[in-house]
Amino acid sequence: MRALTAIIVAAALAGAVSATGLGVGSLSVSPSTVPLGSTFTVSGCGYPVPSAIVFEVVGPKKATPAIDYFTSGEPVGPDGCFSETWIASWSVAGAFELFSSYRDAKGTHKAAVVKFTVTAGP
Repeated sequence: MRALTAIIVAAALAGAVSATGLGVGSLSVSPSTVPLGSTFTVSGCGYPVPSAIVFEVVGPKKATPAIDYFTSGEPVGPDGCFSETWIASWSVAGAFELFSSYRDAKGTHKAAVVKFTVTAGP
């Protein structure tokens, strides 16, 4: 656990945050602090091929309505990696978590989780 914490802290200092730990695959958000309305990159590698990734986004507890939703299956590249540009279009700033799971012929499997911060504006 200390090693994972050290990796997250080091990545955050570099402007990105990434994590693994639930299963197969990695997950990162860059930059790790995102102003509302701005774009950021979600990426990762190490996912089985062929498979599709599903993301769960969980926002701050103070959000009304609550921010907790899933994306549809996003395809994984032939190298087991993905990279997508997202927009921080939520209604509130604060601490967010992004969970990845992958779907293959055997079902859905938890993969990784990463925490990042959304700020009030640029």
